Amino acid sequence: MDSRTLVSIGLTEYEAAAYLALIEIGPSPVKAISEKSKVPPTATYPTLRSLVKKGFVQELLGEPGSRRDPKKFGALDPKIAIRAYTEKKISGEKEESERALSALLLFKEALAKGKTNPNEKSPFELISISSGYESSREITRRLFGRTKRTFFIAGWGFGSSKNKRDFETIYALSKLVKQGVSVKFLVGNIEPGSERKVKEYAKAGILLRKTDLSNFSLVISDASECKLTVGRRAHSERLNIHIKDRDLSEALAEYFNILWKRGREF
Repeated sequence: MDSRTLVSIGLTEYEAAAYLALIEIGPSPVKAISEKSKVPPTATYPTLRSLVKKGFVQELLGEPGSRRDPKKFGALDPKIAIRAYTEKKISGEKEESERALSALLLFKEALAKGKTNPNEKSPFELISISSGYESSREITRRLFGRTKRTFFIAGWGFGSSKNKRDFETIYALSKLVKQGVSVKFLVGNIEPGSERKVKEYAKAGILLRKTDLSNFSLVISDASECKLTVGRRAHSERLNIHIKDRDLSEALAEYFNILWKRGREF
C-alpha cells in the first residue's frame, strides 16, 4: 500500500503520509510522526485529528499529569480502517445524491407551475448548461457583480495552499459585505492547514459553516439567479447549470437555508 492508494479513496497527501508513517513506526508522539512523515510540524496535529475522525488513527493518552509521557497516536489496522471508511463514504455520497435529487425535484416543481405571462421567457432561455472550470468561474464573477441583497455559497472547499481563486473570491465577497450584502458560505472539504484561510474569510465578514457536500456546489444571488455545479472534486469534469429563473432560484435558496441550519460551526 502506498500514498497514492490512500489519496485515491479520499485522504489528503498529508493524511496518507502520516498514516503510513504510523504503520511503520507504531504509536508515537506528534513530533516523531512529523519527522517520519515529513508533514510540516504545524500541520501534523490537525492532520492526525482528521485521521482520527476518519477512523484511521486512534489517540492514545499518556500518563495523566506527566510531561515525560506525551500524547501519542496509533494507526488502526488498514484492512479495517479502509473498509469502514469506504463504506461510510459511500453512504455519505448516497445521502448527498438524495439531497441533490431533492433540489432537482424542487426545480421540476417550480417549472410545473407554468408561465401565465406570454412575455415571459421559455425554460430554454431560463436555464443554460456549460462545462468546465473556466465557465463556472465566469458565471460566478457575473453573479458577484449583480448581487444586491444576499449571496449564498455551498460546497466549495478550502485547500491548504492559497491560490489566485482564493484572492479573487475573498476580494469579491468582502466587497459585497461592504455593500451591505449578507454573505453565507457553507464550506465543503476542508484540508488540514487551511485554518488561516478560514480566519481570513471570517475577518472579511463572511458567515461560515461546515457542510458535508462534496459532489456538487451551489452559488445563489439574491434568490433570483444561481449556478449549480455537479462533479466530483477529484475529477476535472464538471457540469454547470446556470439558472436565471426566480422560482427555481428561490427553491434553491430554501434548500440552502435547510443546509445552513444543519451546518456545523467552525
